[in-house]
Amino acid sequence: IFSAPQPTEGIGQYQLVARNGVVQDANENWVEAWEIRDMFADIEGGQTKAEQEAEYQTQLDNDAAIRNRSRRDQKLQETDWWHLKKFFSSAI
Repeated sequence: IFSAPQPTEGIGQYQLVARNGVVQDANENWVEAWEIRDMFADIEGGQTKAEQEAEYQTQLDNDAAIRNRSRRDQKLQETDWWHLKKFFSSAI
């Protein structure tokens, strides 16, 4: 079985690429088969696909906000000495 490249185009925001067995190519070689799947589906008696996507996006947004705040706090910590030095030297 030969490896085949995963599809990279046509993938939606809430989709993923999954291996789907093997197929024969034009040269009759067996190669990996790939398919694009939705990440979420309606669950009978449960959340709808849209609700799952909204919950997932909220989690992604929250994770990004945490990373951004952490980077911001690190940058502020790295430059606080400069502002404090400037403040104290002008206060003398």
